[in-house]
Amino acid sequence: LGGLVTGQNVAPLLVDHWLSGEFAGGNSGRKVAQIEDLDRREAEIAGIDAVVQQKAQTLEERGKALDDRENSFNETLKQYDNRKANIDQNATYLVGMPPKSAVAILVGMDDQMVIDVLRAVEAQAKAAGTTSIVSYWLSLMPSDRSATIQRKMASKPESLQ
Repeated sequence: LGGLVTGQNVAPLLVDHWLSGEFAGGNSGRKVAQIEDLDRREAEIAGIDAVVQQKAQTLEERGKALDDRENSFNETLKQYDNRKANIDQNATYLVGMPPKSAVAILVGMDDQMVIDVLRAVEAQAKAAGTTSIVSYWLSLMPSDRSATIQRKMASKPESLQ
């Protein structure tokens, strides 16, 4: 629009008419089609990027969950190793005591701990090539407790631990 030729009242009318009109194509049609194609591709890429971001977040959450499970497993394993070491140490100490003192300590333990200690004592005796004192300890225990422990030992063989 020529500023000297077009009046102030006519210019806005011309611009409004030009903006409200249909695009006829012409020389710029190919360029407009390319711009529309780029806009469409950009929208597709944005959609794909959102999906990729969501999958990356899911993978990160799964990785954290796996790390938590591994840490939990390692902690449980460490507790088991510590418990086994404590049982072996208790077995060693009890074997070195007078039998009646050892039985007094065993009677104060819960059944599973007694069973684990007795099995550790038997394993230590076998490894040393000596006779186990477990049967003598069981004979010194109150008969009902001894029977309960023996029954539990028989119902849960060592290989199933």
